Amino acid sequence: MEGADNLISVGRIARPHGIRGEVKVTPLTDWPEKYEEFRSVYLELEDKNGEWVDIEKARIQGSRVILKLSGIDDRTHAETIRGYNLKVREETCSALPDGSYRISHLIGLGVNTTSGEQLGTIVDVMRMPSQDVYIIDAGGKEILIPAVKKFIKQVDVQNKVMIIEPIEGLLE
Repeated sequence: MEGADNLISVGRIARPHGIRGEVKVTPLTDWPEKYEEFRSVYLELEDKNGEWVDIEKARIQGSRVILKLSGIDDRTHAETIRGYNLKVREETCSALPDGSYRISHLIGLGVNTTSGEQLGTIVDVMRMPSQDVYIIDAGGKEILIPAVKKFIKQVDVQNKVMIIEPIEGLLE
C-alpha cells in the first residue's frame, strides 16, 4: 500500500495506553467500531510524509479506540506517535446514509445564505456532543454554524457549496 492518495482522517492518536505499545485514539468518525475492520492506517503528522502501519488489534473503550499497531511495541515508542493523524483509503469506508457527509468533503465548501450572500468557506468542523459545528472563515472573521437542519438547507459537495438559512444573531 504505497502513497497517500484519496485518504480520509478517521482519528488522532491521543496518548499511549499501557506499556505494550498500545495507543488511545480519538476517533473522527461516528462509527468507531469500523476500526475493528481496518487492516492498516496511514500515520501522518501535520504536513509531513506519513507511512502505512498494520493494525494488530483494535477495541473500543468508552469514547476512544485502543489500537495496537505493528512495530510499536512499548510505551516509549508509542509516545513518539502522540498527535499523529490516522487515515484510511476512502473506499475502505462504508457508504454514508443520505444527508450525512464526511468532514473531509465539507472542508473547503463555500457557504452562502438562502438570500445569496456569500459568507465564506468551511475551514473546520468541531465535534460536539449534541451536534457538529461548522467553522466558517468569513474573511478573517470566524462564524460558527450548528450542523442542524434548521440552519443547513442544502449541501452540494459536487459544486462545493452549502446553503444556510441564518436566524437573527447567528452571524454576529
